[in-house]
Amino acid sequence: MKTLLEIKDSFIDKLIIIRTFYMSSLIENELANNLIEKNKHDGTALKSKYRSVDDKFIFGQGITWNLNTEVEVNECIYMITRNNEKTKMLINLLTINLCSAFESFLFDLLEYHLRNFPEYINNSQKSVKLQEVFKFNSIDDVKEDLIVREIIDYGYYSLDKQITMLEKNYKVEFSFRSEIRIARRIFTKRNCIVHNQGIVSKELFEMFIDEQKSRNIIGDPINTSEFEFSEEIHLLNLMGTRIIRTISDKNF
Repeated sequence: MKTLLEIKDSFIDKLIIIRTFYMSSLIENELANNLIEKNKHDGTALKSKYRSVDDKFIFGQGITWNLNTEVEVNECIYMITRNNEKTKMLINLLTINLCSAFESFLFDLLEYHLRNFPEYINNSQKSVKLQEVFKFNSIDDVKEDLIVREIIDYGYYSLDKQITMLEKNYKVEFSFRSEIRIARRIFTKRNCIVHNQGIVSKELFEMFIDEQKSRNIIGDPINTSEFEFSEEIHLLNLMGTRIIRTISDKNF
């Protein structure tokens, strides 16, 4: 089982991978566009510039960052030279990963609490049918089953309820104000990407501030600016750091 420090480090590592992948893609995008202009769409010159071992191009920091996403050189050129459509697609995919990283972080914290504060499971209101009891070898196996079920149920809750449940379990207050409102918008955007083909819904549009509304229309593809996505990474990083610090200060 992970310690609180390991839970925090795992979350931060995921954010670093997402940020590194994203920023390196933007940099290569700019370099490629400049080179295209200079070489008048000379594909040979582009291939020469981006050629590496085995004709592969590796985004980010390579294997040292556990980021081994490789594409053929010509595929990489195709992506980075058509920046508008492809960059939006990249941001959408990374938004899904960003939300998944934060959810995994919250799941780890719930599991940590369930395993380190057994009184919660001992007082659980969940019931176990008699016929189910016989499949367990010990009371510890029953408790383990309850922990797994608690975590599964937790995954169906809204972001607000997941955070509130952690506050209740750890007997703390994270004191999120504008942060939770923005985080709710990020997760609603993720839901539109996953379940609504990346199209702006009425719910999401109403969460946008004026600047975001100026480039997003209900029924059109979501348009996330490069600055906005960078700020979203930063926000969830700050929220995760505050959660860990608050729990640590209260319980240890």
